[in-house]
Amino acid sequence: MKIHFEREVILEVPATKAWEILGSNYERIGDWATVIPESAPRTSNTGELEGRTCSSSYGDVKEMITSWDEEKMTYSYQADGLPAMFKKGGNVWKVTTISPNRSKVNMVLDMVGRSLMGRYITTRHPK
Repeated sequence: MKIHFEREVILEVPATKAWEILGSNYERIGDWATVIPESAPRTSNTGELEGRTCSSSYGDVKEMITSWDEEKMTYSYQADGLPAMFKKGGNVWKVTTISPNRSKVNMVLDMVGRSLMGRYITTRHPK
């Protein structure tokens, strides 16, 4: 089972402000996403941001950044540690300027679900 979800939101703020929250402060999603009360950066051995860990009532989800374009104000990531009903998932975020004080945020979520048997095996017999 595949899930594809797209969401577009118009904000009454400049695109640079929206990018500051969504991109520049990527690891702080817990500051604005109510379903994620806590988040923390994941960094490489050199201290470079590689992703984030998001804690919620579903458990910890570890995200790994797969693309990042500061100039185009877009990034994507893959998630690991999703609820047992999902094999994998990923997201793409993009901020666009509409006018000097107005911006658009697009989010595209793609998830791949497990079959009923896969869900049973994963839930009953963790690897």
